[in-house]
Amino acid sequence: MEGEDAILFHSIVKCGVITGWHHHGKRSLYGYVIAGKGRFEFGPDGKNFAEVSSGDYFHVPAGLIHREVNTSDVAEYETVYVSTGSGPMTINVEGPEV
Repeated sequence: MEGEDAILFHSIVKCGVITGWHHHGKRSLYGYVIAGKGRFEFGPDGKNFAEVSSGDYFHVPAGLIHREVNTSDVAEYETVYVSTGSGPMTINVEGPEV
């Protein structure tokens, strides 16, 4: 669902999947974990991380280079997101700065 400056969407990440490095440009991302558990990797060399699990809310600031990891080998990682701001939803990059 998309509004003037907000997008609401649902995501399911299969077991063991790691997304590519990306950021959301001028958009902030807010999420709620419906099921499973995951990890957001970010920061220099991708060494920083935040873990989330079922029932958690989280925020990914605009411009933060990150990737998502489903840390489970038995359960999907299911999330509802709200993206606010303007511009492209996803900008793929090589990785975070070293």
